Amino acid sequence: MPVESDSRPAPEAPPLPVKRPQRLAKPRSVARVGVLGAGLMGAGIAGASVAKWDVVMRDVSLEAVGRGIRAIESGLASRVKSGSLARVDADRQRSRLAPAT
Repeated sequence: MPVESDSRPAPEAPPLPVKRPQRLAKPRSVARVGVLGAGLMGAGIAGASVAKWDVVMRDVSLEAVGRGIRAIESGLASRVKSGSLARVDADRQRSRLAPAT
């Protein structure tokens, strides 16, 4: 059975606003990052964050946090081995990481 097409034109989209709304809050500097969860995603976020900030990584058990820290240490060691990160910088980044439960 053939379907009849609607020949009416599509409705016109509303115009985009010309002015951006004013920012009410000023950005603040970040001194410390908290990461909840030390799994694959949490360890990845913490590992990327230690390059710039102090990081507290929290999980339900110290064993889980330990696995996350070992994953970050492994990533830092790989970067040192490949030459993309100096050993002193890797040590500095590792010192920025603190476990918590």
